[in-house]
Amino acid sequence: MSSTPSFHDQFGALLRDFCSGLGLPMDEGDLGIEFSVEPHTVLIISDPRDPERVLVEVNVRLIEGRPPALLAALHQLNDAARLEHDWVITLDVTNLLRIHTQRSIAHCKASDLQTLLAEGIDRAQALHALCESLPAGGESLTTDLSERPGLSNMIRG
Repeated sequence: MSSTPSFHDQFGALLRDFCSGLGLPMDEGDLGIEFSVEPHTVLIISDPRDPERVLVEVNVRLIEGRPPALLAALHQLNDAARLEHDWVITLDVTNLLRIHTQRSIAHCKASDLQTLLAEGIDRAQALHALCESLPAGGESLTTDLSERPGLSNMIRG
């Protein structure tokens, strides 16, 4: 009989190490953790599509309506970043803007998860600032995102 731990067991051990290192409470039966880093909410769970991966998701903000400038900017950022990193920006049906990534559980330590978390929060803050800087209403985006180096490099790089 194999003594190799299942991915569920590996995820549980990773989460326990992560929570222990940060002093976060965790019950043995927890399937993940969710906490706030104002104004963002962070979710760390086993990827529902692939139990061999951990999913890190950071809520950025609610978007009022669907401003064309913002939607164009988000698509441009996802396109520009697709070959640079594994973070993906999404907008759900309730207009909640988020950023997420996945990693192999077998190759992830608690310190790696802390790094991912910090990176996700930094990217969420940059996305939040980008949303604030775009024109309101139906105006179109008149400048290329490459002309906003502080924001696009944080999200892309």
